Amino acid sequence: WQLTATSSSVSLRVFQVVADVEGVERTVTPGFYTARVIVLDERAGGVARPRSSNEIPLMIVPQIVSVVPTATIDLYTLTLVTASIAPDAEVVFSVGGRALTANNTAASGALLAPGEYRALFGGTDPDFTPASMIEFKLPPSDPAVPASAPPVPSDDNPLTIRLVIDGVTATPEWLTEQAPVGP
Repeated sequence: WQLTATSSSVSLRVFQVVADVEGVERTVTPGFYTARVIVLDERAGGVARPRSSNEIPLMIVPQIVSVVPTATIDLYTLTLVTASIAPDAEVVFSVGGRALTANNTAASGALLAPGEYRALFGGTDPDFTPASMIEFKLPPSDPAVPASAPPVPSDDNPLTIRLVIDGVTATPEWLTEQAPVGP
């Protein structure tokens, strides 16, 4: 965190990796946070005493950089600005208004079923390294609508991408390109 304080204001800049109160580095991932300021107040009898401000809420919002088809049949990749998906994060991901199902047990390169996604965790310890990419396959035809076709993204039919990580919604994005189609 980078904190700048004057006699009348406080500003805060968040970095991706910060140190906690014990000096341990932590990755800041999307979610709801609070901040407060502790100042030495000399108004109580001329002796400086610590006084806390009210806590203010703030959100760290995930930002989608791109959503593009891969060279693999029916597979797409969503890329985030930073490693935003912690291994224990609650993720809601939908394409074209249809929720996809997480399959984070499938290794990268393993086949996903239509309507599934997986976060691509990197680093040497996937239990603690947040992901910055999601691979996914579009959902199949809508079972609630007989004889419906699966969604096909295009400039004329952009599919909305909705990503919510730990209760915070990412910046909006639309999928407009179709991946290579399988047999």
